[in-house]
Amino acid sequence: MNIDRNYFLSSNFKHIDRLEIYDVDYFESVVKFAYHSNQLENLISRLKRLIRDDQEETSVFGSPGYLKVNLFKDFAPMSFQFSIMVKLSKDEDYRLLFNGGLIYHGKHDNFGDGGPPSFSVSMNNEQGWEIHT
Repeated sequence: MNIDRNYFLSSNFKHIDRLEIYDVDYFESVVKFAYHSNQLENLISRLKRLIRDDQEETSVFGSPGYLKVNLFKDFAPMSFQFSIMVKLSKDEDYRLLFNGGLIYHGKHDNFGDGGPPSFSVSMNNEQGWEIHT
C-alpha cells in the first residue's frame, strides 16, 4: 500500500485541521502497518476520538474554543505521543490541556501487561490502539 497522506486524512476525517503530525514518515509507516494487519479502522477511530472529529465545534471547559492535537512518535512500537492544545479565542496562543499516548497493544507487549516494550497497561487484553492519559 502506497499512502497518499493528504488523501488518507481528508477522506477519513472531517476536521483534519485539528491534527498536527510531527513525524510524517513514522505516521505513514503506522498507517501502513494498520492497513496490512487489518486494524486500520481501529487506528482511525482512536484518532477521530482524539481530535473530536464528530463535533463541528469544540468546547473548552464548557466555553466555545479551539482544539489542536499534536502527534509525535512514541518509543513504544507503532505508537504515538500526543498533546491536546486548546485556546478560547483565535487571538490567543494554544496552551497545553493534557498529554498522553496512543499506544499499540498486541502480542509484542503481552497485550498491555505493563512490561516492555510499551510499559503501558491495557484493561481489555485486545490487540489495537488505546488512548492512555
